[in-house]
Amino acid sequence: MAASGVAQVAGIAVIFATLVLCQGEEKKLECDVQTIWACYTGIADQYGVVPLTNTYDKNYYLENLCQERDDFPAEPRCKVSYPSCSEDEKKKFTAMERGYTALREATSDSQECKSVALLRDCMDLEVIAKCDAHPENVKQTFEGSVEANKKGTENLKACLKDAVKPCAGKQYAQSIAHLDKIATAIVDLHTFSDGRNSASRTNAAMAAIAAVSLSWLARSLY
Repeated sequence: MAASGVAQVAGIAVIFATLVLCQGEEKKLECDVQTIWACYTGIADQYGVVPLTNTYDKNYYLENLCQERDDFPAEPRCKVSYPSCSEDEKKKFTAMERGYTALREATSDSQECKSVALLRDCMDLEVIAKCDAHPENVKQTFEGSVEANKKGTENLKACLKDAVKPCAGKQYAQSIAHLDKIATAIVDLHTFSDGRNSASRTNAAMAAIAAVSLSWLARSLY
């Protein structure tokens, strides 16, 4: 095979590898994971973090925690952006979907949810007031926001656990357990599995394999 033929095959290898990488990049841009992430975390903040951290007036603490079912639809509005995402990309939101369902059920306008508000009579709200539920995004990146927000919800869950310690007695046991469910749901709503790096490595690996395979073919024909 002439040297020009080898060059042509090698060129095809480079073009094919580039196409593989470009397809990966295009797919990544189609699915707006940042907007979906912001949607889920916004719901967690609105229905969970804000009511749990607002200690301005102890007499009304947790007063707005419970919601009507109609105000909290069974299907999260965040899924509106799902059609442009691949199945692998949708898996990044598995924990957030679980957290959404759990928070909706736990904060429904039920007697169980309303009983949580009674904890304000014995909770140490100073612990909540001093809780670092909103850590700074030091990295100033999307990844930094993901890390900081999740850390904040984990801090809040730990603070709530400390704050209810004065609420001893069986009469508060069910309310404390329900509060823990709510806190866990909020953490899940901030749990985002970003497979971006692994996906990039997969695309790069596919491109490399394609280039090597075609180059090997060129050498074998030469």
